[in-house]
Amino acid sequence: MIRLTTSKISVLLLIVALFLGACRSKEETPTQGDETEEGIVFTQIPLPKEEFRKIIGWKSEEEVIVQAGDLDGDSLYSFNILTGSLDMLYETDSFILASIVIVEEEKMIVQQVKDAKSTLVVLNNEGDTIQELPINANGFVDINVNSQNPAVAFVSYYEGENNTAVYNWNIETNEYTTVESASLNPQWYSENLYLFVDNGEDFTLGTGELYMGDIRNDEVLLLDSYVSDFFLHEDTFIKFTPSDFNDQEIILTYQYPFLVDVGFMVAPKVTMNKRILFPHITQAERNTSIYGIFAEKAVSIEEEPGEFIFAQLDFEEGKIEPIIEVPEEAPILISKNGQYCLYGWSFELLIDIENQTIHELIAL
Repeated sequence: MIRLTTSKISVLLLIVALFLGACRSKEETPTQGDETEEGIVFTQIPLPKEEFRKIIGWKSEEEVIVQAGDLDGDSLYSFNILTGSLDMLYETDSFILASIVIVEEEKMIVQQVKDAKSTLVVLNNEGDTIQELPINANGFVDINVNSQNPAVAFVSYYEGENNTAVYNWNIETNEYTTVESASLNPQWYSENLYLFVDNGEDFTLGTGELYMGDIRNDEVLLLDSYVSDFFLHEDTFIKFTPSDFNDQEIILTYQYPFLVDVGFMVAPKVTMNKRILFPHITQAERNTSIYGIFAEKAVSIEEEPGEFIFAQLDFEEGKIEPIIEVPEEAPILISKNGQYCLYGWSFELLIDIENQTIHELIAL
């Protein structure tokens, strides 16, 4: 029989306690995608911060397209926000400026620049090149794909210092035609109709006129003489106008059907050097919740940073319903399932809407 002294028993109990503690600690440590009391645990994109450029957009309900690069060129990756997997999709010796993901078509359009030459490249979700179009853009290009006919897209940019160029690009035939638009970012309304605002010479964007154009005949029609800007997504149309009653507010008017006002709300005005910064708004699918970034109170960004919230819009009650505080006025893009929302100038943050939390996707 083996006899244990008191000191040996104490050592043995200590070893057992440490072993059980380690097992319990391992079991209680949440892994990627696990649900905790605070919500899902998200890990960061496993890329050096100096290589991270931005997140382009959603590839699927759980995946995003990540742009990274160095002095030799840029790369595109697919990153799963729940599993943490990172897969290379595309490499180029050029630098990628503008980009857009066409989720329904499982495609991407990127603007590549090398040796002062700019090219639009269409890629599928595997990173294969489908189409290329050289363009004369000196800087960033605005790309707006027709949701009802994804084979065509508006391509807008500056040619020279002040000359604006807007083209309708047929991606399949690789042909393009000029578009009548006083704005650099016309938005498709239907397969043939589009909308744009003409702010004229008003730098503050306090005034503007809403026009509808038709790519079949190059005609434009004045629809509303009091629109400074708008948000359009499928059946959702929200126009922005400065308030006539309060210089510290703007009015958001919801129209459904188009041109029929069915609800409105007021929001604090945000400006920079007297120019209005309209709210960033996003929506997943038609007839789903609408979200936006709003200031807690009117603010001039050049004078103070301001306080902002990520909120849901309730046009029936005319209310902005806060969900979570955010650091600044910055773009947002919601996932198709409406659960998560990319946020930030590089979409480097992720908002978990249900759990009202915000997470860093890259170590900055």
